[in-house]
Amino acid sequence: PGRRMRSLGRWSDPMLRVMDLGTRRQVKALDVGTLSWDVAHDPRTRRVFVPKFITGQVLVIDDRQLTVKQRWSAGFGARAVRLDLERRLLYVGAMYAGTVSVFNADTGQRLLRLRLGGHIKGLHLEPRTHKAYVGCDCGIFEIDGTKLGR
Repeated sequence: PGRRMRSLGRWSDPMLRVMDLGTRRQVKALDVGTLSWDVAHDPRTRRVFVPKFITGQVLVIDDRQLTVKQRWSAGFGARAVRLDLERRLLYVGAMYAGTVSVFNADTGQRLLRLRLGGHIKGLHLEPRTHKAYVGCDCGIFEIDGTKLGR
């Protein structure tokens, strides 16, 4: 978060760590529990989104205070997360639920929940076209974010 900082989460590490890229030192940390696969940062609202694999929640964390402000339900196996900054959409892939949830990143309102198939692992967002690409056991799917939100 902020200039020259990076939020890091690792699968087996219970800590969300904020690192100073200039000094390569940790400046803050928050225990979010294990099994946090991915993180997304919103520089506009200064929030970090952390999906929780077992609980199926997305933790919404204030990056200044490093405190959990909200919890959004995304489905068992919540793993991949991507944020479309311009459209204000948060995509969350749930590996075992086989779903992708799309949230309004500002309000937390779920706009869409798609059942695509099991083992959703990959989620890529193309910021120029506002399309998300999701990989799972059933293939690769495209979600057109221009038809959502706003």
